[in-house]
Amino acid sequence: AVAPGDIFVLSRKRASLGLVAAALQARHVPHVAPEPWQLGDLPEVQDLLAVLDVLASPGQALSLARALKSPLFGASDDDLLAWSQAGRAAFEAGRTNDPWQALMSLAEPGPALARARGLLLAWRAGLALSTPHDLLDRIVHEGELLPRLAAAVPAEHAASAIDAVHALLAAALAPDMAHATTVYAFVRAVRSRTLKATPAPRADAVQLLTVHGAKGLEARVVFVMDTDPESQKPETSSLLVDWPVGRLHPARVAFVASEAGCPPSLQDLLADERAAREREEINALYVAMTRARERLVFSRTPPHHGRPQGGGWQRVVEQAQAWTPLQRAAAAGRAQAQVVLLPRLTRPDATPVPAASASSTSVRLGLAVHRVLEWSAARAPGAASITPLAVAAAAEFGLAEADAVEATALRILTSPACAPFFDAQGLAWAGNEVPIAGVADAAGAVLRIDRLVRMAGPTGAWWVLDYKLQGRPQDDPAQRAQLAGYRAAVQALQPSESVRAAFITGQGERIEID
Repeated sequence: AVAPGDIFVLSRKRASLGLVAAALQARHVPHVAPEPWQLGDLPEVQDLLAVLDVLASPGQALSLARALKSPLFGASDDDLLAWSQAGRAAFEAGRTNDPWQALMSLAEPGPALARARGLLLAWRAGLALSTPHDLLDRIVHEGELLPRLAAAVPAEHAASAIDAVHALLAAALAPDMAHATTVYAFVRAVRSRTLKATPAPRADAVQLLTVHGAKGLEARVVFVMDTDPESQKPETSSLLVDWPVGRLHPARVAFVASEAGCPPSLQDLLADERAAREREEINALYVAMTRARERLVFSRTPPHHGRPQGGGWQRVVEQAQAWTPLQRAAAAGRAQAQVVLLPRLTRPDATPVPAASASSTSVRLGLAVHRVLEWSAARAPGAASITPLAVAAAAEFGLAEADAVEATALRILTSPACAPFFDAQGLAWAGNEVPIAGVADAAGAVLRIDRLVRMAGPTGAWWVLDYKLQGRPQDDPAQRAQLAGYRAAVQALQPSESVRAAFITGQGERIEID
């Protein structure tokens, strides 16, 4: 009556935990070792690397076979036999010995091979323009890998299998893999390097931990294994340090080539070192025992050689009671793992034009020029042409011609009166579409300053800039009052500095208001 998530298995060494993992997997008990995996050793990662390998090098027959057999495609033995026979027939006829071509030219492929053929062709077509991560992302999503994995592997292993896929995707974005810019280089890097990934914690699985890794954690039931270890050979190349408390430097420091041949003058120091090691074993035993809230179970494998060293069995056996496991109930049936997938993103054919911009061409032109000015302010110094910006802004707001957008923006950007407001080297601070806190228009929308800058220098003034590309804004009392309100809001935040305000017109004029 204890759930898997309420159980820890602790060991002094990770190798022993691997044996426990194999035993739990054989009994379909969910488990996880929240300590780093070797990424390249995981079967799910090896399957995906096989897919990438065959896309980069279509002649890799073993990689193609592994990819076809993996949960991504789920080919049967009969499918692989048909593919193999087609390749042999082509070779004997003197046509080709290419496993890729054998798959692509297969006369009557089954459903699995037909699906694999279509997906592989599509992914290979985009290979030259894809980074390793982008290609992996396509494979995972277009190939519906995650639900297929969940259906193919035992339910208790499904979460770990999905974590492995996510770990490989994360590795493709890691800074230390930046050199692996091609798919071929990425596959070779993962296979040749010791890349590690930490699985996500799971509340429904037995936790397999080293004693050191369990510090700070607790569980209802804790199993402590390998508590009667084999005696170890004497340490070699030991460093012995005699550093009494209160002294500024050690009294003695000695390198010993072999503890078995330690000279008599250092025997006392060696005895202290061995006592410290035994104390560390006792500390580890304390950590292991205090992880359990309700039940603590010790197990051992009797050592073959010599007196046991550490582990704790001799210390606890006299205080413990023999434990007889209950008969394991028959499994009710294979559970089904649940995979939560985000809905596919559907992009509209075109960016919808804001309601206010649909009223007239002049309004949409003004919005497009606003956008070009906003983007221009973020350009790298020395950027020559704004034509691409004008084309993109015209498309965003549904304008057929970008020439008028570019011409208006250029008049402003090259005007002696306005150009300083867009020159990053002459500005101490700049912002576009700066919201005015607590101020809204009649419809309730937050009002924004088109551009707010502070000129460089100790006496540089703040400028509140309002783009008015049509008409004479200085003659409109409402527009003047609105700009004055913007200036007052900035002045309230910068009471000791100069704050000025001006309209910028479509002719490149700067019209300052009092």
